[in-house]
Amino acid sequence: ILLGAWPRTLLKPDTRVQIDLPLHSDVVKDPEERLSDDDYMFKHSATLRNKQRSPFHIFVYPLVRSGIKLASDLPLEQAVRQLAPSDVTWYIYTGITHSYSDGASGNGLLQDLLRLYAEEAGRAGPGGVGAAPPEPMALLQR
Repeated sequence: ILLGAWPRTLLKPDTRVQIDLPLHSDVVKDPEERLSDDDYMFKHSATLRNKQRSPFHIFVYPLVRSGIKLASDLPLEQAVRQLAPSDVTWYIYTGITHSYSDGASGNGLLQDLLRLYAEEAGRAGPGGVGAAPPEPMALLQR
């Protein structure tokens, strides 16, 4: 993803993406808190948002509908996958330092994430699955 969005990125051979997840207890929506799903996730993901790694960090937050019980003996990602899709709203949060990305350069990352999602879901994206991603800086060339 990074190489497509930011060609100046150099990756070390042992580089891998580390995606953070919240605790089991933080993802089931509390019915007492009358917040939209977006506001609830933003409030309860503060610990993950504030745990920044430069130049960027990413976390996934599966917000589970209130009243749903998660299997506590499984890792969060497995416990949530056992639920019906209608019981979970998935959020992907990325934090990128301004010195690394500003303005329209974030579009390249979002396009890559959407393309990867389409591939995983077995759906053809705007350019088709496996198609070369669009030039990330094309918008800036206009």
